[in-house]
Order: sequence, then structure tokens, then C-alpha cells
Amino acid sequence: MFIFLLKCFFSCEPSEVRKQEPEVSLYSAAPDRKEPRLDRKEPLLCVASGMFPPVIRFTWKRKKEDGKEEVLPAGAEQLELSESGRFSSIRMVDPDPQHIYEYRCSVQHEGGAKESPSKTGKAAQRSVCPGNQQS
Repeated sequence: MFIFLLKCFFSCEPSEVRKQEPEVSLYSAAPDRKEPRLDRKEPLLCVASGMFPPVIRFTWKRKKEDGKEEVLPAGAEQLELSESGRFSSIRMVDPDPQHIYEYRCSVQHEGGAKESPSKTGKAAQRSVCPGNQQS
């Protein structure tokens, strides 16, 4: 078996290595509330899993009601974590009383880019992160 792996390492074509696109999900990590709290930032959680090779890059985007989309800069408002084949990015967003934004997470991978479904910035369409569900 070792000889086969060694032989494949030196002679296998790159096309023989199977690339797998990531599965991307987007959640609101804040408690489920009827009205957003305008005095504090709220976390959005993007999870990417199931990809090979396990190397990715997260990008956050938001779109205003008028359709204008902007890429949000990475930095202090974003935290990235990885564990057991899952990669996560947490983005803190400011609730805006004057605008409704749609937020999306994009994951760049060797197999191509994959985008999450969008989440509305106000509490109108909020998903609860698995494990945070209240009974």
C-alpha cells in the first residue's frame, strides 16, 4: 500500500485528485427577537464544510434595497475559526434603522466560489444557529 501511495504521489495527474466544493450556510447567531437591538452589533455566522482540499477564503457582502452591493472589508469585525473540517466566519453587523441590508457570505475555493443564501439585516428574516434553539 505504501508503495502505491508513494508512486501515486510522484506520478498521479492533478486531475486524479478529486476537488469537492464547500457547502455554505449562513445563520444569525443572535438570540431570536421580535425587534432588532439598534444599540449593539449582531453576529452573523457563515459555516463552510465538506470541501477538498480544505483551503478556503471568506468574503462578506451586503446589498442595500436599491440593489447596490458592496464587499465588506475583513478586519476587527470578522473572526475566522476552523475545527474538524468545518470553517466558520463570524461577522459583526450594525443594525441600521434607515436601511435594510441583505448580507451574504462568499467562500472562495479551488473548485470555485460558493455563496450563501442571504440574510436580511433587520430581524424580519432571522435563522437561529443550531444549538441555540429555544424550546
